[in-house]
Amino acid sequence: MHFSPMKFSSFLLSLLISSAAVWSAVSVPAIFSDHAVLQRGDKVPVWGRADAGESVRIQLGNARVETVAAADGKWLAYLDLSQAGESPFDLVVEGSNRLTFTDILVGEVWLCSGQSNMELSLASSQDAKEEIAASANSHLRQFLVEKRASRTPSEDIRGRWMVASPEVSGQFSAVAYYFGKQLLQSLNRPVGLINASVGGTQAEAWISAEELDKDPTLRQAKEKQIAEQDAYPILLSQFATRLNEWQSRHQRLDHSEMPVETFASGQSESTLWKSIQLPYRAGISSFGLSDAGAIWLRRTVNLSENQVAQFVTFDLPITKGFEKIFINGTLIGETTIESGRTVANRQFRFPQGVLRVGENIIAIRVFQPVSGAGDFAIGNGPFRLGLMSLAGDWQIAEEYGFTALEDAALRSAPVPPAIPQHELRVSSLAYNGMIQPLIPYALSGFLWYQGEANTYRANAYGMVLSMLISSWRQKWGGEQLPFIFCQLPNYQARHPQPQRSLWAELREAQDQTLSLPNTGMAVLIDLGEEKDIHPADKKGPGERLAAIALAKRYEIDVPYEGPRYASSRVEGAAIRIEFQDPSIGQVARDLPATYKPSSRSKESVPLVRNRPGSQLEGFSICGTDQQWRWADARIEGDSILVSSPEVPAPVAVRYGWDDNPICNLYSRSGFPAAPFRTDSFATTP
Repeated sequence: MHFSPMKFSSFLLSLLISSAAVWSAVSVPAIFSDHAVLQRGDKVPVWGRADAGESVRIQLGNARVETVAAADGKWLAYLDLSQAGESPFDLVVEGSNRLTFTDILVGEVWLCSGQSNMELSLASSQDAKEEIAASANSHLRQFLVEKRASRTPSEDIRGRWMVASPEVSGQFSAVAYYFGKQLLQSLNRPVGLINASVGGTQAEAWISAEELDKDPTLRQAKEKQIAEQDAYPILLSQFATRLNEWQSRHQRLDHSEMPVETFASGQSESTLWKSIQLPYRAGISSFGLSDAGAIWLRRTVNLSENQVAQFVTFDLPITKGFEKIFINGTLIGETTIESGRTVANRQFRFPQGVLRVGENIIAIRVFQPVSGAGDFAIGNGPFRLGLMSLAGDWQIAEEYGFTALEDAALRSAPVPPAIPQHELRVSSLAYNGMIQPLIPYALSGFLWYQGEANTYRANAYGMVLSMLISSWRQKWGGEQLPFIFCQLPNYQARHPQPQRSLWAELREAQDQTLSLPNTGMAVLIDLGEEKDIHPADKKGPGERLAAIALAKRYEIDVPYEGPRYASSRVEGAAIRIEFQDPSIGQVARDLPATYKPSSRSKESVPLVRNRPGSQLEGFSICGTDQQWRWADARIEGDSILVSSPEVPAPVAVRYGWDDNPICNLYSRSGFPAAPFRTDSFATTP
């Protein structure tokens, strides 16, 4: 056969292209990378892709294994690391190519997941500056999973392993950091923390679709959320067309009357600005500003070197307008009529170099074409730079205002479509994008801090959390893998009389999950804050989680829990409460005279006790009428006697049954008692 030079070149090129299509280099998921921590054990999985039938060799220290890629190119092998030392190793994966990952440790690996209180970084927690400065430890590491939602189960993730040091420790989950630090000190072996958490997510977002589909209610909720996601772009496009037509008809198109620098820098006249507290949920006419037009919000924040290095996101809660966000004069994100508010609470990412050490100016331009009281409101929700809260003192100024319209014209304005859930909060999508790709990475156990987003349906949370625990264990093939979680802390305003509390009901659902084997619950009823859903103290939760892990996973004799309710009996006009383990003791801790509703403010207020003469606070009691009253309670030996002169014939007792109860019952070792109730009333007043 004879080829001309041109034809031969074309043939050779097509052959190379064809070969490239079928040949693929050996690869592994991102979790296997430099600085990784692998779980100590005799069957540690390593997996990836290669050519079908290709031989793949894996080595770490003296541990070696060889396998063959299946017909679909996937391969899986198991290393025996039960005798591996703790010195750094190279992980070598070799087929037709060779991958080498350095500084690999063998120790204890925990998957840390949940919503914002697990996500909250060490840099945003209490005593961050001092802790970060002293955080250097080559044996404590975090793999930060990049946030990603997916409609189908993903095979890989984005993220990287970080070795604890002043340069990067601020990016660690604060709860996970303190957990890992305590484990490392107690076990003297490396600890790896896989941080896969997203603020505002419901538990359903972290469960696989196949598992959710087993329950008709959860399946319908998932399908509804996905349908809303699919419909929103169409509805938004229709709304944008109608709104642009309405604006043109009524001369309400946006326009700039002053340079951006007038408002986005710190050089503008102070007379332009008035003080305002954000979040803000009312009209702005009291500030002498128009209800429609363009306004600016501005604030200066001081940032440390660590914060500048770590903060790359800006979270803005819902507004009723369309915004542009500037940091130090640089536009970092905007919402237009065409793009719409794709989620109620938006997160804008910006590159390194926008922030600077010291003073930083944040400016938000809000354009609102439709008049109406409260149309410039900044509502509740994540409002932060990185994980620094931006609630508090701001300045507000008007760029221009529209003249008022007749009521008929206002009523003709198109109504924007309902904003669907953020895709990361849609059932199963966070699981698909952030959990599935980690399976079957060998773990010592799971840490979980979540529940705030499920309080609206607290009575179903026990079933949902049990489903998550069982399904994760099944996916990892470890039915006995420890699952340790945080019970919701105290939060919101205190109530003068006992009343229904969804937060208390969800705590009860969490408590009931302890019926599953190898579970543990860190009680945080004393570590929350009245005015902040993100308590700054993350050392307490982390160390309480660590105590449970040390006692239950590693079988070390350490105290790890407070008094837990066992039984009750009526004794005349009182009810006696017995506890599961009398040996841990019951102690009434002294209560302070004042407290801070938020640790991030300087404000202290008096602590108003419900029963000032009682040894113990937090108890309530009722008769057959189910009318609850705060009760007197005192320790008698290994039990507690509860009574109230207002309830002469009591039938039931509750403890810590409020959003933000005053509680002071502890064990001798300093762990708080878990909230409980002796009744099983269907309706909780």
